[in-house]
Amino acid sequence: MGDLSGFAPDDSITVYLDHYDGPAGMSILTDTLRDGHFYFRLDSLSGKKRYALSLMRIHKDIGAFDMLGHGPDLYLEPGALVRIKGEGKYLPIAKVSSPVKDQKLRQRFISKMSQEDWKRSQDLFIDYYALLNDYHYGSDTTRAYKEALKRKMTENMAATDSVSMLLTEQKLEIMETEPFGEYALTELSSIARFVSFGYKDFPKYRETVTRLANQLTEEQKQTHQGKEILSYLQQVTKVSVGDTVPGYEYVDADGVKHYLSELRGKWLLLDFWSLGCGPCIKAAKELAELHKETSDRNLLLVSISLDGEDGWKEASREHGIVWTNWRDPLGNSGSVRAYDQGGIPVFVLVNPEGIIEEIQLGYHDGLLHKLTGSIE
Repeated sequence: MGDLSGFAPDDSITVYLDHYDGPAGMSILTDTLRDGHFYFRLDSLSGKKRYALSLMRIHKDIGAFDMLGHGPDLYLEPGALVRIKGEGKYLPIAKVSSPVKDQKLRQRFISKMSQEDWKRSQDLFIDYYALLNDYHYGSDTTRAYKEALKRKMTENMAATDSVSMLLTEQKLEIMETEPFGEYALTELSSIARFVSFGYKDFPKYRETVTRLANQLTEEQKQTHQGKEILSYLQQVTKVSVGDTVPGYEYVDADGVKHYLSELRGKWLLLDFWSLGCGPCIKAAKELAELHKETSDRNLLLVSISLDGEDGWKEASREHGIVWTNWRDPLGNSGSVRAYDQGGIPVFVLVNPEGIIEEIQLGYHDGLLHKLTGSIE
């Protein structure tokens, strides 16, 4: 249950409870904020205990929404009563009262950070979505106004990056002395990812992240986040068109290990995806169409999920993924890094000899038929 201030009584705000398995979240429950109050009850918990809240103001008339807040991370256990209190627009730093150890560690961690920096980050987050909505749905559609909005969004992103670096430095400093819980592991994995991809100034933190990773217990290193952290810190061999497709290990829904070399002799269309990626989910419809058309063609579709096991299986059922469907146990830190695209979805066309013919980042309607159109 929660109490959030800062919104007018007649303001229609929807509260979402999101469940996380790996980096991607899925909304599982919603409630409407009434006089600042909301309430969720879970009759059962999934195998993963990480959840989060998000706030939105929905504009049904134009099909848009205002993103008003995301967070805090919630760690739930059976029978736990969780109370959340704070100012709605500053949801990530709301006070969370809970008997769960990981929640207590998270609150202790957050309390040691600059609340003003957190608020500044959230203000920028909300402002960016307001600018984005104005750009797509605003009444002023002149080119000059659109260009002005684009400049403001660019300025917003630069300011966001600056505050994010401040928060990152604070997090790393706290990790040096505070006990590690689920929240700290998740944050260290996120920082390690930015280090690995060379994003902005993050590479300068490699030494610190490496030291913190080496200090993790063996049990922590075997968690999903721990494996990701260690994997991000390893150098990968980048591949491009003309190279042999790399031989990473994947698993199917039964936990059986697989390698792309098993499929040699056929054309392969690899689909690296995640349930939290809108374009990835949109591409599933065209992949399903292709699957129906491939019975008489020398082509196999291979979807490779970057999610945790539970989220992957649920999303696969929801979106009808009945073709070859594997998961990379290392998630974002694994094989997708070899293709050096910096995002998903990534589609890779591989010829029967195992040579990469094309690598495509992103999705638009008709892309997959175009990529595979000449294959008989």
